[in-house]
Amino acid sequence: MAVHRLIVFSAPTPGQEDEYNDWYNNVHLDEVIAIPGFVAAQRFRLSDDQLPGFQPSPHRYLAIYEFDRPPGEPLETLRGELESGAIGLPDSIQVESICPWAYSSISERAAAQQ
Repeated sequence: MAVHRLIVFSAPTPGQEDEYNDWYNNVHLDEVIAIPGFVAAQRFRLSDDQLPGFQPSPHRYLAIYEFDRPPGEPLETLRGELESGAIGLPDSIQVESICPWAYSSISERAAAQQ
């Protein structure tokens, strides 16, 4: 079975990081995974530890959503929810910072168990 993910980078409005994280963790993740097709969500903050020699990421926050099907229908539903206002974006998120991309797996490897 193919694995599908929605990767979303975003940033808080300056001075509103606590409000942004509270909304994302306690409201938004649940709003999105309530949409049919979305089955899980996780958030991440950029680590201070990075591979040297590469351009630094402009994104400090990342959300990864999992689908139980190809992303077309769930993404269309999410778009509709955002456009209708059923899912709102608070002032604590910089709307112009939102970068969402859906990915589907093309290969997989796992480390050998020892």
